[in-house]
Amino acid sequence: MTEVNFLLDNPYYRPIAKFLGSFRAVNWGFPFIPGLVNGVVLVLIIAILCVLYASVGIASQISTSFVGLIADARCQLREGSSVEKSAYTVAIGIYFVLLLPFWMVQFPFQVLGSLWERNGLLAIALLIPILGGIYLASNGSLSRSNVLDWFRHPTIKSAIPSAP
Repeated sequence: MTEVNFLLDNPYYRPIAKFLGSFRAVNWGFPFIPGLVNGVVLVLIIAILCVLYASVGIASQISTSFVGLIADARCQLREGSSVEKSAYTVAIGIYFVLLLPFWMVQFPFQVLGSLWERNGLLAIALLIPILGGIYLASNGSLSRSNVLDWFRHPTIKSAIPSAP
């Protein structure tokens, strides 16, 4: 049987290390403004990556571990007695229940990543208005009276010519 590495590297470790190296290489000489702008942008990027490292990255590591454990238990189901098979079946169920919260954290990023990989910026550009429409519809902002109120607003009336 082959050895399976259940704990993979966090996907955000390398970008954080790269941006930290870029931050150390910032020229802090006179004039200070370009170095300051560069430093602030790099600190913001590093902060965002650290948040992703702590949430999605660790969830990715944990979910990969549980997927590996489920795959290993499935391999063990092919051998052994009925009692052993039932124990591995229960273990698969427990691993799956433990996997679900980490998968839920990771799922939106998986969807965005797969959309980006298949269609690039077009998919994201189409997804933003769809999500905005869902948000407005769930908020009650897209009711008929609200939409009509938008068109009755004084600035809209001045922009739309009235019929003679």
